[in-house]
Amino acid sequence: MTQSELGLNMSTLVGAGGETTASALTALFYYLHLPQNHEKLDRLRNEISTTCKDVAGVNGDTTAGMPYLKACIDEILRLFPPVPVGMVRTLLQDTVVGGTVIPAKVSPIDIRQELQTDEDDRRTSP
Repeated sequence: MTQSELGLNMSTLVGAGGETTASALTALFYYLHLPQNHEKLDRLRNEISTTCKDVAGVNGDTTAGMPYLKACIDEILRLFPPVPVGMVRTLLQDTVVGGTVIPAKVSPIDIRQELQTDEDDRRTSP
């Protein structure tokens, strides 16, 4: 990508990164604050407060050493992916998936949330 192209696409890149991060964090805080998840919230608070003594101590190096924080982030991205649809491609030839023929020139998509969760997950679990 040239400097000019990068400049032209910067607002899209920054907006996309910011919105997906905001969506993931909003979902994480929502699920952690459900009554049935207070022990999980307490465990995360404990990990953060024992690893980082103050706000100045929060950085990439310290957060990389927080396995429960990583687990929470991984789980919320599984339950509530900020980009819920995978890359769309058009099939070049007829393709068989699970015994079903999908004809050429069709663009199947994956709905990640549906593939990665069940209904109970989406209601209650971080």
